[in-house]
Amino acid sequence: MVDRFFRLISHAVAYQRTLFSSGPNYLIFFITGRCNLRCSFCFYLDEIENADKERELTVEEISKIAKGSPTLYHITFTGGETFLRDDIDEIVKLFYRFSNTRSVTITTNGTYPERVGKMVEEMAKSCPNLVVRVPLSMDGFEGVHDQIRGMPGIWEKVLQTYELLRVIADKYSNVKIDVTSVLQQANLDNIEILVNFVNDKMRVENHAINFPRGAIKEKGNILPEEQKYKEIISRSSETRKREKYQFPFFSRLLILIRGLTEMVIMEIQRKKKMPFVCQAGASLIEMNEYGELFPCETLNTLIKDEETLRQADFKESWMGNVRDHNYDIKQVMGTARARRVTSFIQNEGCACTFECAIGASLVFKPTNIFRMQFQKIKSTLFGPSIDR
Repeated sequence: MVDRFFRLISHAVAYQRTLFSSGPNYLIFFITGRCNLRCSFCFYLDEIENADKERELTVEEISKIAKGSPTLYHITFTGGETFLRDDIDEIVKLFYRFSNTRSVTITTNGTYPERVGKMVEEMAKSCPNLVVRVPLSMDGFEGVHDQIRGMPGIWEKVLQTYELLRVIADKYSNVKIDVTSVLQQANLDNIEILVNFVNDKMRVENHAINFPRGAIKEKGNILPEEQKYKEIISRSSETRKREKYQFPFFSRLLILIRGLTEMVIMEIQRKKKMPFVCQAGASLIEMNEYGELFPCETLNTLIKDEETLRQADFKESWMGNVRDHNYDIKQVMGTARARRVTSFIQNEGCACTFECAIGASLVFKPTNIFRMQFQKIKSTLFGPSIDR
């Protein structure tokens, strides 16, 4: 119990720093483009097909980035398949030590059970005040998942990974297991079976139901109706109510953020605009395996639309490379090009269902939480409506 108390204090201090910093506070790090699968819905597929291990940021380079970024409270490591990097545990330790990182999410397709288990346990043991969250990709029940992922036997591999992680999470209280599913045409008729399986047979902290990456106007034809989405997330959210959390206040805050994120997604589907200024490019920043910075992973998709492109004075959302700026993220964010990109976002030039950007806009701009709570009450009394 003592270690959990000190972990709480450590998180509170680190989070407080983010509220008084100019950012970034949340980094999404595409740590490798290498992957053993070729999922058709993957927005990173081009990068995966052209992955170059020799060009990836080295541990030495990442150490410089970590030392120059003291307020990265949360980092999501993704790819590619994150655990194809043999040094991911060392990289996590660097950010924990130098960047005051107190929460990491490490996505995985779950096809390397032993490697995942070994590395996650090492992180949990070496970084006692760090919450290590591992979302397992599960896009359908049994054969549907294998079909979507394009390889037989993937479902069983994911379950093996879950069982190993479950043992580790029971041993280390700072390890959390989630499930992530991407809604698409191939699983709309199967997703509820998967949700029921996760609720009834697995002990996970959260089951996230995500939309494919990209702008709503481009992806709208494959998204379910709002009522269908409500039904799905209502069932999947039962995992949050059931799981026992260490600290009730922070647990309820986390549940609130996830619920508000889902509410915002439904409003974006309905109105095709954000209810607040997105924090992508400000509190939230993305970096690929070669050191290139982007505000988010959806803006490039959006600006391919001719109408939107006319509003912007750039052709892609690339902001710069840390290798050209002394491995200093903030230095890149201060360039004229980067400011032009973030200005476009802040002038309400885009709207998408990117859950991480929405969540960051709530967590690191707490005024948006109060705003959305007020809108929730207003919607209950007068009907659904969110106005800027």
